[in-house]
Amino acid sequence: MKKTFFFILFLFFLIGETGFAQDRKVISIKAEGNELVSSERIFSLLQTKVGESFSEITINEDVKRLYKSGYFSDVKVVEQEEKEGIVILIKVEENPIIVNISIRDNRIFRKSEIGKAVPFKVGDLYSEKKLKDAMIAINDLYEKKGIFFTEVKPEVKIIEKKATILFYLKEGKAGRITEIQIEGNKTFSDKKLKRLMKIKERGFFRLGTFKKEALKEDEKKIVVFYKEEGFPNAQINEVKVVPDKEKRKIAVIIVIDEGARFYLGERKIEGSIIFPPDELKEKLFLKAGSPYVEEDINREKESLRAYYLDQGFLLARIEPSPVFNSASGRIDVTYKIEPGNLISIEEIKIKGNNITKDNVIRRELKIKPGEIFSGKKLRKSIVNLSDLGYFNDIDVDTEPGSQADKRDLILKVDEMEKTGLFSFGGGYSSIDKFIGFAGVEQRNFDWKDWPHFVGGGQSIKLRADFGAKRRNFFLSFTNPWIFDKPISFGFDAYSTKKEWNEYTEKRIGGDIRLERRFLDELYILSTMVKSEEIEISDLEAGTSADLKKEEGKNRINSITVGLTRDSRDSKIKPTSGSRNSVTVEYAGLGGDKEFTKEILDSTFYFPLPKNFILSQHLQFGIAYGNIPIYEKFYAGGAETIRGYQELSVGPQDALSNAVGGKSILLENLEISHPLYKDILYWAVFFDAGNVWDEIKNFDLGELKKGVGAGIRIKVPFFQIPIRIDYGYPLDTVSGEKKEGRVHFTMQWGF
Repeated sequence: MKKTFFFILFLFFLIGETGFAQDRKVISIKAEGNELVSSERIFSLLQTKVGESFSEITINEDVKRLYKSGYFSDVKVVEQEEKEGIVILIKVEENPIIVNISIRDNRIFRKSEIGKAVPFKVGDLYSEKKLKDAMIAINDLYEKKGIFFTEVKPEVKIIEKKATILFYLKEGKAGRITEIQIEGNKTFSDKKLKRLMKIKERGFFRLGTFKKEALKEDEKKIVVFYKEEGFPNAQINEVKVVPDKEKRKIAVIIVIDEGARFYLGERKIEGSIIFPPDELKEKLFLKAGSPYVEEDINREKESLRAYYLDQGFLLARIEPSPVFNSASGRIDVTYKIEPGNLISIEEIKIKGNNITKDNVIRRELKIKPGEIFSGKKLRKSIVNLSDLGYFNDIDVDTEPGSQADKRDLILKVDEMEKTGLFSFGGGYSSIDKFIGFAGVEQRNFDWKDWPHFVGGGQSIKLRADFGAKRRNFFLSFTNPWIFDKPISFGFDAYSTKKEWNEYTEKRIGGDIRLERRFLDELYILSTMVKSEEIEISDLEAGTSADLKKEEGKNRINSITVGLTRDSRDSKIKPTSGSRNSVTVEYAGLGGDKEFTKEILDSTFYFPLPKNFILSQHLQFGIAYGNIPIYEKFYAGGAETIRGYQELSVGPQDALSNAVGGKSILLENLEISHPLYKDILYWAVFFDAGNVWDEIKNFDLGELKKGVGAGIRIKVPFFQIPIRIDYGYPLDTVSGEKKEGRVHFTMQWGF
C-alpha cells in the first residue's frame, strides 16, 4: 500500500511538471548590444517565437544559428521568469564592420582581380571564418592559373568595431607535375590513359604545367573513353592534387572505377514499322560484338528516325530498349517504333528576318506548303540558307496545323547585324610580293530598296588591289534569282595591270553572265559574253617570238558556255559531294583573235574519321586556234603545282621564260583538319601536273610533282581566305633549283 502511494505521488509530480512546462510560454523576445544588425534581423533567425512554448533545445539551436550568421562574435541568452511566462533577452557582441581591404605584393594578378575572389567587401561584417574563406579563395585563384605554393598572410586591425584587413602575398610559381598516378584501371594501361590527357608529367621536352581546367577536361576525356570502349558505368571516384611545398612538385592521383564491360548483341525492330524490315535494318550500322556504347545506340536510333522523317513521318518516335542477355553475355537492343501520322506542311512561317525579304528566304527552301514533310529537303533548305551568309543561326520548329496530319513549319533566323563590308589591308604574296587592297561589298543587296539597298539577296562588289607588280580594279553585280526563278544574272567590269618578268600586261574589259539551275539545282547551265582589250608592253630584250608578235593592243570578244553538276553538301564549307564542270570558250566574235579553250574541272570531297576532309581536284584543258601567249595554259606555283616557281612548269623559250601551252593537266590531293572552329585549318597536299605546247605532245610520264603542308585562315567577318603553304618539288624544271618554297595567297573570289 505504501509503495502504491509513493508511485501515485511520483506520477502526479511528473504530470505536474509536464503541465507546468507546457504553460511556460514565451511572452517577449528582446535583443541587446546590436548596433549594426537590426533586432528584426536577429528575430528572423530564431526558431523561438513569442506565444509559443519555451524549449531549451530550440533556444540552443537558435544560438548556433546566430553564430553561423557571421554577424556576431559572442551570443548569450538570458531567460527571465515572469508570471505570464518567459522573457528572453538575446545579448550579442557584433563583429566589427570591414572598412578597408588592401592587398600587397601581388604581381601575377591585379588587385581588382584578387578583390573579386575575396568573398566579402567593404561594409560587410568581419569574422574569422570569412577571413579563412578569403585565404582559400585567393589560393584557388592562383591555382586555377597553375600557380601553386602561394602564401597568404592576413593582418587584421580592429579599432572601435571597425576592421581593416591587409593581405600580404608571397606568390608561388607554376606548378610542375612530376607524377601522374592512375589507380583502378584494370583494362587499359597508365600509358594509354595518360596519352588522352592534356596535362603531362614534366619531361625533357615538357614543362609539366598544371592547370585545374585542363585536369577537369581530362577527367571527362577518360570517362568518355571508357564509355566508348563499352564501360557505361565508368566513373572517376576521386582526383587528388598533392603539392610538395618543399620540392615544389605536384603529384596528381586519379582513381577510376571501371565498372563492368558490355558488348553489343542482337538488335531488333518492333512496333508499327510500316516499311519492310530489311529496308530498316540497312539503317543499323553497328556490329554485334562491338563494345556497347550508349552514344552509338543513340546515333543508330537517329539513323532510323531520319529515315522516317525523310518519308514524311515527322512525329515518329523511336525508343531503344537495351536488355542484358545472360545466355550470350551481351546487351541486346530492341528499337520500338511508333511512326505516327504521315505529316504534310500546311504553312511555313518565317520569324526574325528584319532585313532580308521573305521571298529571299522562301526561294531557298526545298520544302513547300502542301507537300509531305521531308527531313532530307529540310536539311538541304537549312544548308542553302547557311550558305547565303546572312544569318548567325537558323532554328526550325513545328506547331500543330488545322488537322492531326498537318503541321506548320516555324523558321526562326538570327540575322547578322551587317552583311555589308568595307575592308582594307595589306599583305605579302609569293606572286606579287607586297600587296594592298580596299573593297566595298554588300552580300544582301537590293537595287530597288532605295535608300537602304539591302535585303534583296543580290551581291555587289567594288574592289581595288595593288602591289609592287600589279594594279587592279573590279566591279561586280549578281542577282542569283531573276523574278524569283533559279536563274542568275550578273555583270563584271575590270581594269588590271600586271608586270611579269618579261613584259607588262594591261586588260580593260567586262562581261555579262547568265546561269540556269535545274533538276533541283543539281545542274547549272551557264553562259558568259566577254569583251576585253589587252595591251602588251615593256618587253625585255630576248623575249620569245610568240610574245613579240602580241606587242601592242588587241581586242578579244568571246562567249563561254558551261555545264556544271554540283552535289556538295555546302558551298561554303564542303565536306562531301563534288563539283564537276565542263566549259567551252570561243573567241572570235569579231575582235583580233580567234581560238577555242575547253576545260574540264572536277573537285571531290570525302569526309574522313576525326573531322579530316580529303579533297581531290582534277583539271584538264585543251586549246586550239590562233591563241595568244597570254591566253595559253600555265602551271607552277600557289594555284597549280606548289613547290615550283610561278609559271615555271611547262614550255619555255631559249632564255627559260615561260611561253605557255595548249594542253594542261593538274591533279591536287589535299587532306585538311580544323585546328580552331571553322577559322583555322592545317593541311597536307600532293600536287602533280604539266603543260604541253601542243595537244599531241601530251604525256603522263612528264608530270611534275610537289608535296607539302600549310595552313588555311578564314577571317569570319572579312571573308578573305588566307592560304600559306610550304611546297617541295619532287622533280626538276629548267632554270630552277630543286628546293622548297613558301606560297602565300589571299583569295577574294571574284
